[in-house]
Amino acid sequence: MRKTSFGVKLMCYIVIVSMVAVVISTLMISSRVTAIMEDNMSLTSEQTMNEAVSGFQRYMKTLSLPIDLMCRSNDFKKVELEYSVRIQGIEDSLLSALKVIPNSEKSYYSTASGKYIQAKLVVSEEGKKTG
Repeated sequence: MRKTSFGVKLMCYIVIVSMVAVVISTLMISSRVTAIMEDNMSLTSEQTMNEAVSGFQRYMKTLSLPIDLMCRSNDFKKVELEYSVRIQGIEDSLLSALKVIPNSEKSYYSTASGKYIQAKLVVSEEGKKTG
């Protein structure tokens, strides 16, 4: 049997210890990077959801505010009794609501008895809104 020298054994041990250290470091770094990426993904998803909810709430407030104000008008309160007198005021209110709601084109109002009023907004090439 051949004897290996002390130098060769020492080099083998150094290589083995170095490889073990590299493998352990790689595993630790991999798990840490994975945890950081998951935290970032969770944070990004949460921020995206919060922005979506905020935008939707802002949209709903923008949409409901003119309609709420419009329906408090006297023209809407007694429309069943004086329909022919109040129809012009209702049409004007519908057009006003269309002008403040972004990207809106048509609005409708219907009473319980079946009376129906429609307003349509037309935007000219110059950007002027007319009903």
